[in-house]
Amino acid sequence: MLRVLTSIVLVVVLSGSLAGCGGEEESTAGSDDPGIADTAASTTDFCDALTGVSEAYGAVSADDLTEEEVVAIKAAVTELVEVGVPEDTSDEAQEGFVLVTSEVLDLPDDATIEELEAAGEDFSGADEEKADAFDDYVDQTCDDASGEDE
Repeated sequence: MLRVLTSIVLVVVLSGSLAGCGGEEESTAGSDDPGIADTAASTTDFCDALTGVSEAYGAVSADDLTEEEVVAIKAAVTELVEVGVPEDTSDEAQEGFVLVTSEVLDLPDDATIEELEAAGEDFSGADEEKADAFDDYVDQTCDDASGEDE
C-alpha cells in the first residue's frame, strides 16, 4: 500500500508535479481537529509544504536511511501539518491528511527504510478510503494548480 510514500512523496518526487504549484486566496475556515491547522491554508502554501516533504524524501539514500534524514522528513511533515489543508478539502480527505501525516510523525527518529516504507500499510477499510481521498485531493489540487497533467 505504501500510502505515506505514494500519497505525499514518491509520486511527487518521480513526477515533479508540485514544482509549479500555483495559488488561490487564503481562507480563515478552521477546524477543531488537532491534526488540522485552525486557519485553512492557501493552495500555494499547501502545495509548497508538500514540495518540502517531497524534497526531504528525495534526499533519502535508497540503501541507508539516516537519523538526520528521518528528522528532516518529520520536520517537513510537521511544517505541512502547521500549514494545514485548503478550505475546499473534503472532510474525508482531511481525515486522510491526519492519518497519513501521523504515520510519519509517529516513526522513531532512528527508523529504518523498511519502517518508513511500511508506514501506512496498516490502513484498511474506512481509513484506507480516507487516505485515498487525501491522495486524490493532492493529485487534483496541486496538479491543477501547477497546470500540469497527471
